Amino acid sequence: MLKLGGIRMATDTFGNYLFWDVLEGADSLCRMHQNLYENEFQKYDLGLEYTPRMTVGKLATPQLLEGAYLNTKSLGETFETTICKVSAEMIGAHKESILNTEQELTQDGGIEI
Repeated sequence: MLKLGGIRMATDTFGNYLFWDVLEGADSLCRMHQNLYENEFQKYDLGLEYTPRMTVGKLATPQLLEGAYLNTKSLGETFETTICKVSAEMIGAHKESILNTEQELTQDGGIEI
C-alpha cells in the first residue's frame, strides 16, 4: 500500500517541480530504488539522496511553481493505492521516454525488496 499526501515544491538543475509526499510505503520505494541503482542503473547513479515522491507537475518557471504550490498546498487530500507493476524509464536526449525495465508485483500488492 502506498499513501501520498502533502504537497511540496522543489527546484533543481532539472526543473521546477510540484511533488506529492509519500506518507506510507516510503521504505519499500527506497529499497526498490537502492536495488535498481546497485544493478541495472549503476552507471546512471549520480550519488544523490533519494526521496520517495510522486511528481504532480513540472512548471516552466519558479514563479509558476510558487503559484501552483500556493493553490494546492492546503488541499489536505490523501491518495492511497496498491502498486501492481513498476516501470523504470530514462528520459532521452530529445525528452523521449525510454523504458528500461518493468516488474510485476505480487497478487496481494506486496513487494519484497
